[in-house]
Amino acid sequence: MPKRHPTPSPSTLSLSSTQKNSWSNENILDVGTSKVSDEEGSYPSGVDHSLEEIDAAFDAIKIYPHTFTIPTEHKKHSHRHEHQYNRDSPIIVTALFDIGRGKWIKYTRTYTQYMNYLENLLTLNNRMVIFTDHIGAEFVRRKRHSTNTEIFEITIRNIPLYRYRDEMEQILTLEQREWNYDPKTKDKPESKSADYDVLVNSKAYFLYNATQSSKFRANAIYYAWIDAGYGHGDKNVIPLYCHWKPTFPDGLITVIKLTPEHDKISRYSINDLYRVDWSVVSGGFLAGDSTTIYRFYRFYKKTFLDLLDAKKVDDDQTVLTLTMKNYASLFNVIH
Repeated sequence: MPKRHPTPSPSTLSLSSTQKNSWSNENILDVGTSKVSDEEGSYPSGVDHSLEEIDAAFDAIKIYPHTFTIPTEHKKHSHRHEHQYNRDSPIIVTALFDIGRGKWIKYTRTYTQYMNYLENLLTLNNRMVIFTDHIGAEFVRRKRHSTNTEIFEITIRNIPLYRYRDEMEQILTLEQREWNYDPKTKDKPESKSADYDVLVNSKAYFLYNATQSSKFRANAIYYAWIDAGYGHGDKNVIPLYCHWKPTFPDGLITVIKLTPEHDKISRYSINDLYRVDWSVVSGGFLAGDSTTIYRFYRFYKKTFLDLLDAKKVDDDQTVLTLTMKNYASLFNVIH
């Protein structure tokens, strides 16, 4: 169940291909890496975390088709067509990992459910980079053609933020023992699962990693992160078997803001966001050009580590909101 957010008023979006949805925070399975690091050790708590340290080691919108690339009569069944792509066609980046959520007492979802959710996204004819485990990789291979799909098969231990998992777990355990926040947020995934927080906070890194490691990078400018659980299986959210070609502004990261335009991000502090049942932005969609994605990745990483130094661990929506506040000129915000 996502964090609470106000119902947005109807508006004309500058990115006509996107629109908000209420399930945007259901991001449990979203991560992966293309440049796999085998350094899996954890760092002790009580240490300062720097950008150089990691560098050395290393719910929601609708998508509308801009151009259809297959005849209408083909839309009801899956074909493995080859398509011609130009540099303006965005590469979709997503990921799927099993962190045992099917065994949770609350906020339960099975891995099979998430594979079913992902299936709609996999029908898009865009080039796609997918980070996943072995089961997820086998699923994707059955649904996608290798000519427009790249799979990086890894485990969550290969994810750079995993080195901080023990420290994150200690913070969450202490909070649970001495809970001083909104009771409604105590059982939420970000409050209880270090694996969940590792995964959702790795989106920026893996989006950047796709710009550096994908086999498509020589003929691509724009990359768009779309959650694997996008739409929770609703076939009206993602039109099947189309080539999605939106227009993104250069030099900016496009983000969906859930609260009204008059609700300025600059007013939010960590106390307004941490363990509060309220969402300001959607973590389910991020897009930009490859150069800007690198800047975004570094700023997001710094924000995450600053919170970790302050003994705080939260999901990507909180970290993204603070990143947008501190680096406002980097973002194209859609209300």
